[in-house]
Amino acid sequence: MINIKNKIMKILDSNFKYIIKYGYEGYDPRLYYYLPFNKLAKFKPTFTNKVLRKLEKLVVKDLFPNLLIPYMKMCKIDAKTTIPYGLGQFLQAYIRLNELTKDNKYFDEAINVSDMLEKFLIKTEYGLGIPNPNNMGNTKFIDGVMDNSTIYLPGGSEVFFGYYKLYKHTNDKKYFHILNNIAESFINDFQIKQIAKDKVAFDYSNKKDNSHVLNANALVASALSIMYSETKNENYKDIALKTYNYIDNYLSYDSIPYAGTEDKMKNKSWNSCDTYHTGFTLRGMHTIAKIFNKDTDQVILNVKKMLDDFVIKEKIVVLKGKGQQGLSQDIHAVAEYIYIFALFYEYFDALEQKKYLEIISKNLDIFYQKKDGSYYYTVNKNKKFFLHMPRWSHAPMMNALSLLYSKIG
Repeated sequence: MINIKNKIMKILDSNFKYIIKYGYEGYDPRLYYYLPFNKLAKFKPTFTNKVLRKLEKLVVKDLFPNLLIPYMKMCKIDAKTTIPYGLGQFLQAYIRLNELTKDNKYFDEAINVSDMLEKFLIKTEYGLGIPNPNNMGNTKFIDGVMDNSTIYLPGGSEVFFGYYKLYKHTNDKKYFHILNNIAESFINDFQIKQIAKDKVAFDYSNKKDNSHVLNANALVASALSIMYSETKNENYKDIALKTYNYIDNYLSYDSIPYAGTEDKMKNKSWNSCDTYHTGFTLRGMHTIAKIFNKDTDQVILNVKKMLDDFVIKEKIVVLKGKGQQGLSQDIHAVAEYIYIFALFYEYFDALEQKKYLEIISKNLDIFYQKKDGSYYYTVNKNKKFFLHMPRWSHAPMMNALSLLYSKIG
């Protein structure tokens, strides 16, 4: 255990130095959505545009990923941004590291990140929303057209969790005020669809996209549950529990679907199952269940199933089923796998803990670049793709590893 802890702390330290040196601006893997022919096919889905989109994806994503940035520069697309979602995870990691090490450099940087985040917050009709800013124009998601004024559930939730950790650490009411405004935006600025008398589902964004993504609903409901625990506001409780009821129906399935859109023609990802969205759903549901004293057995069962299902030949993979054939891996999948293991660490016996720690240790070496403290983003069929991605690489990995470090003896 001591060797693993030392290894984790070395990685955390070098990544902290790397991010301080190079900053928080980086590339977002969602940039694939902004490729010229992909955008064209979204808004004008002709046969020709769909063929060109498929060819574009094949060349710059599947066959030659390191051509992606040169291709985007050729197309005059500036793909570098600072993403609030990533800052929210950095904030969580830095506060935890400050608590673990008592080193104020982490707290000082947490305050710096908090100040950065405040500049991103969008004042809405009812509170504060968290955008996903980019330099690439409008995009289409189900029924919604997204732009830089769009606010989202997943990013909003991770920012909420970051500010909540900062608030509990400092007891500064300024941060509680931010939390309250984010929560009010969740329940008033987003379309909430009545699925049944005791079930509701949030849209993914405030643009009436009609997506109802399960993992996003689990995250926002867990944030509202936390706010209920702090305020005893029955409105938060009512919406959180009705969202919980909506998602709970899916937890008995062999795999948790990526999204719960009723119109399966619009949502091609209904039955896809990947590491990070499965993790989001399970940890969100567990938080709600713990706060409202609900049974957690099914969640724990699915957690243990997840940690086995997403490993093949000792490699943590992104997708179940067909996705495993190519041994597709990315840093976010590994980070969420680690986070889930760490979060539920006490539910495993000593042999299980040893087993998963060994798997995690082997997968860290795949991504971690010792020469500069950075990470590869993807490893697919032995092709490595490196980009500076604070959102999907450094932020969730630091958040996951700091949590794991706090749990192992």
